[in-house]
Amino acid sequence: MNKKNLFKFLTFLLVLVISFCVTKIPTSAGKIITDNGTNYDTLTLSGTDLVGTQTAYVVKNQITKFTIKGTNEIYSMVTPSEMYYDKVDGYFYVVEKGSTRKGSEADPAILKINKNFSEVELIKIPEFKEPQGVYVVNKKANDPTDDLIYVADYAAQKVFILDYNGNKIQEYGKPIHPLYGDSMLFKPSKIVVDHVGTMYIQDAGNPNGLVQLTSDGEFLGYFGANYTDPDMSYVIKFMFSTKKQREKLYRQPISPTNMAIDNDGLINTVTKNLGPTASLKRLNIAGDSLLNPQYFWVSDSLVDITIGGINNIYTVDVDGWIYEYDVNGDLLFLFGGTDNSGTYIGLFVNPQSIVVDEDYNLYVVDNGSITSFVPTRYCEYVHEAINLYQNGLYAASRTPWENVLQLNNMSELAHRGIGKAYLIEQDYEQALYHFKLAGNTAGYSDAYWELRNEWLNSNIGIIVGIILVLVVVYHILKFLEKKNKLYSLSYVKTFIKFIKEKLCKVKFLREFGFIFKFLKHPLDAFYEVKKHNKVSFITGLFLYVLLFVELVLAEVYTGFIFNPIDVETISVSSIFTSSILIILLFVVCHYLIASIVQGNGTFKDVFVSTICSFVPVIVFLPIIVLVSNFLTLNESFIYQFGTILIWGWSFILLFFMIKEIQELEVGETITNILLTVVTMILFVAFGFLLYALADQIISFVYDVIMEVISNG
Repeated sequence: MNKKNLFKFLTFLLVLVISFCVTKIPTSAGKIITDNGTNYDTLTLSGTDLVGTQTAYVVKNQITKFTIKGTNEIYSMVTPSEMYYDKVDGYFYVVEKGSTRKGSEADPAILKINKNFSEVELIKIPEFKEPQGVYVVNKKANDPTDDLIYVADYAAQKVFILDYNGNKIQEYGKPIHPLYGDSMLFKPSKIVVDHVGTMYIQDAGNPNGLVQLTSDGEFLGYFGANYTDPDMSYVIKFMFSTKKQREKLYRQPISPTNMAIDNDGLINTVTKNLGPTASLKRLNIAGDSLLNPQYFWVSDSLVDITIGGINNIYTVDVDGWIYEYDVNGDLLFLFGGTDNSGTYIGLFVNPQSIVVDEDYNLYVVDNGSITSFVPTRYCEYVHEAINLYQNGLYAASRTPWENVLQLNNMSELAHRGIGKAYLIEQDYEQALYHFKLAGNTAGYSDAYWELRNEWLNSNIGIIVGIILVLVVVYHILKFLEKKNKLYSLSYVKTFIKFIKEKLCKVKFLREFGFIFKFLKHPLDAFYEVKKHNKVSFITGLFLYVLLFVELVLAEVYTGFIFNPIDVETISVSSIFTSSILIILLFVVCHYLIASIVQGNGTFKDVFVSTICSFVPVIVFLPIIVLVSNFLTLNESFIYQFGTILIWGWSFILLFFMIKEIQELEVGETITNILLTVVTMILFVAFGFLLYALADQIISFVYDVIMEVISNG
């Protein structure tokens, strides 16, 4: 078949693939269901997957109306947005943005609501236009009359400071400073204040970060700016764009959506549409996040954040999901969801804000209502354990974690907490056990490093002594051999040579021994396979089986630190599909391309030589697997480098295999590989097409048969 026919063949496959892509194939979606008596599921993190767990919070009530303080009038919220809870005085402050819409008119105000939600006091000043953020500073712990209420008004472009009775004390407008700029508007929408009175203001649309003002309103600068990470498509567009086009491609950083200040005085921010790895941050004094994005599960559409008594982080996203994290960003619980009808309590239509009180009760502002949640006993145990651990009471923290295990004996959260406690107490074996149950590789690595260090300290003298004895004995034997006083080494060498000659008389063993030549002289080895049949088809088939067995055993026996999976979840068929089946598909596609375009290798040559290219993996993978059981994360580069080396080595041998077996030039070899890869992709897509069509036909026939049977 010539190149023209090859092009027609590939075009035919491509047409089939396109038809597969546009064919509507029904799929089913799954959902985690937990029978917890609520309208929502509670999830937690298991490895990298979300799984159902015991209910952490249950709905207490939903509040929509209040009695205005000092009157019998009923007040209903119209456009509530931000909410702040004053833990010192026990008041809730809710921002009513105001509305002029007919039938739902409301003046902009701050709603001051008592703890049991029975009364509301409306705080208004004539300057309010569209307040969006509120924060309260308690100047004296037992004297609420000295409280200061900070209000960020977006439309008025000002920050107002009110006293306890709602009277305006001070207002701050756009900062006058060269760093702020003359053309930049001032649109304050959220605000928090630290213990020295410094204001952190979320300036809507300002890409430079949070605006910092002193207690006197002086501009200090920006803090906690977000950064844009260009993806590959952006980089490619930028490379091939003109100067004017590049100006249009400029991506302005996104300003934070909301923020909260924790018990340590650190600013925590959430940002919508920034990407899940950067949407939640706990900022240090330099403005860098202390949370590691590899270890937490977070939404890309968070709208608000609040901090609990143990610096646990609560967030809510636009879909109504409430996230609770510990101080390090590890996900504790995830619950909630969307209900556009507003029928089910605990689900949300348009969540705006979330706060937590001193008892870990949650309050969520949503579409004219406030929904309150109370923690379950299960959740209280988790909070108690975290609190004890953070206060240095490591042994005491185990008790509530064990209570958690009584309610859920597979709680990875509890096993991780117990493991941390044992690690601090230097009970490394117990720590190792619980970290493994929790799937926590970092903790497991720390505990194993300590155990390994203890073993080495106890046995280092014996190890060094054995090595010295072996070295001395070896050199004595070599010395005696040179003096012709001992011939034991010669006898050993002669015996080994004799055994080797005997084994080489067995064809299979001789061919198997030949594969080691691919490690030293691969080009000569490929030549001898093709010209002198040094490796038979049967031996090649055995090597495929051997590679498959090694890959399965590698999944089972690789050290937990580098392969933290449950052995029972290992799928042998998946390993076969992702390794041997792909190699066999490569053999077939490569042989077809070589036969059609250019090539001199037979199918047997390609079949045998391909598996021989993976000799580095066959020889060294067992060694890497063995060594992985004695390494920690500190030495992970050894495991990673070894793995990359043997597979990279194998793919280089595969390249030279194609070149030697098919007798091609370098350029022709590259072309052959590219055509082979394209053909493999088309074959896989065609296989999925056939599977999908067959599945639809079988479903159709089954439905027809069942219809006939049901109609008798």
